[in-house]
Amino acid sequence: MTLHVKLLSAFIRKTDIAAHYPGGCEAFETQHMLGESNDCLYRLISMSRAAIESLVESVGDYGFDTERFVAIADMWVGPIKRVPYIDFTQTGESFPPTWLATSNEGAHHV
Repeated sequence: MTLHVKLLSAFIRKTDIAAHYPGGCEAFETQHMLGESNDCLYRLISMSRAAIESLVESVGDYGFDTERFVAIADMWVGPIKRVPYIDFTQTGESFPPTWLATSNEGAHHV
């Protein structure tokens, strides 16, 4: 299942939140304003680099390892920060490009 990259987006796998975020998915959803999610990924959205960094930092304030688990992408250029198990693909030949994030749920963090 995929999510579109919109503006500046941070993506986090739900399996990583469930395993490593204090209080799991329920706490995460309560504490952070989410842009969208699907069965596998959460997406946080911002309009500026400083704002997306602030959102990611706020996730890290709860002890979650954002360097290990959070991927960041821009809707124009694609991935800015990659992490294992979150893949980015560009679809079509149109401008502006359409970038998608996909969770590779077959492999899990330990």
